[in-house]
Amino acid sequence: MLGENVNRTGVKWIPHIEKCIDRGLPEPEFKFTGTSLVVTLWKTKLTEEYLAALDLNERQRKIINYLKKNKRITSKEYMDLFSIAERTARRDLKVLVDDDILLQIGESKKSTYYKLTV
Repeated sequence: MLGENVNRTGVKWIPHIEKCIDRGLPEPEFKFTGTSLVVTLWKTKLTEEYLAALDLNERQRKIINYLKKNKRITSKEYMDLFSIAERTARRDLKVLVDDDILLQIGESKKSTYYKLTV
């Protein structure tokens, strides 16, 4: 009986799992405690575990938290925030874009800004 209920519940979760994957989010985490099924849905892939696995410097980790609150940043704002050279800022931001953490919006120096991908 219990296995049958869990199986039916699992089938109901398939569309939710697919939606998470389609939106670039991690799959939900399922834990059976013996008496309950606990489901954790992640609203971002940028979990501590995910970020720890990347080789990010302190500025890059801080800017991710900054963007969770402020939504966007320009390379000039990044330079000013950390008192770094333009070349360093562009290199840091490029790594985050290449790692699919940031999305670069715009092409010109003056109009380009960055935001989190999720």
